[in-house]
Amino acid sequence: MDSEFIDLRMRRATRLVIFEFLAQSCEERKKTGKVASDSADGSLVLKKPEPVEKLPLLRLEAEIERTLPEIFAPEYLHFDC
Repeated sequence: MDSEFIDLRMRRATRLVIFEFLAQSCEERKKTGKVASDSADGSLVLKKPEPVEKLPLLRLEAEIERTLPEIFAPEYLHFDC
């Protein structure tokens, strides 16, 4: 197994909500004529999540966190939400 790749497990409904969230963010950028590089630092800007989108996004974060033991190292720089 390649250590550069991981498998993420999550409910189908969670994946659908996250997919729609990302797709809607993309559509909003298209409508406004903005693209990912339009922000000052070139970062991708996502739409504000609706209340029903927050739990699936938190589940995604938790699933990713589960696969990254290095984030628990003392020298790892954490970002607060």
